[in-house]
Amino acid sequence: MPFCDTCGRYRIQGHEHDCPPSFTVSCPEFDTSRTVRADDHEDAAKRWADIFDWDGDYIIVGGEEPVVVVTDGTGEQKTFRVSGRSVPVYDAVEIKEGEGQQHVD
Repeated sequence: MPFCDTCGRYRIQGHEHDCPPSFTVSCPEFDTSRTVRADDHEDAAKRWADIFDWDGDYIIVGGEEPVVVVTDGTGEQKTFRVSGRSVPVYDAVEIKEGEGQQHVD
């Protein structure tokens, strides 16, 4: 599999891979804490939000802005308010002449 079993990031075959450091992200509002691998404190807060909202409730995308405390391996803590938004995606499929489309003048 091309993804690292430890950090989940894409690995290019034949190239050395270094996992990013671990951070602990705690959210008192939702009584949850989890360890994530990220490049820095802010990235850890974003990764936590992505994982937290993944269950389908989309609490953060729906407008909640929880405060999280991110702690790195040295004990340094930073506090963030996380928010999210949904991004609409649109598709267009060409309809060839004679395939049942209505002609628009």
